[in-house]
Amino acid sequence: MYTDPTFFALVDSWATEYADLHRRAMPLGDDEAHLNLDSWGGWIWPYRIHVPTPQSVEVTVTVRNPLPHPATMQIRLVGPQGWDGTSATSMVAARAEASFQLQITPDGPCRRQPFAADVTADGRPLGQVAEALLTVGGDLF
Repeated sequence: MYTDPTFFALVDSWATEYADLHRRAMPLGDDEAHLNLDSWGGWIWPYRIHVPTPQSVEVTVTVRNPLPHPATMQIRLVGPQGWDGTSATSMVAARAEASFQLQITPDGPCRRQPFAADVTADGRPLGQVAEALLTVGGDLF
């Protein structure tokens, strides 16, 4: 594909138009809590994990501060009853993303069992904003 300054100007204008359409369609204002254009509150990487035996698994959890001001974000990994997840707390800039290394420990064999990142911003519960799948034992996934 051939690109030149005109092409990049067109891409820039489409991005501006997309953001403008989103802002007009969005029921919330810039001074209210929201998660920007894609509405993702966070994600966990890797998404699918396989371990041969029950053991602590480390993942990277990235969350977004949905508030228009810096906020204390609390992130906790949660799973089924009997699983143990770690947590983290950090000040995150307004509408910014922050990543954390957290661990989840399953209590036995499972297949594609979801676990989640439960998030709170300045004491306001945001719920489970991201999930990942863990398989313990058996064939890969």
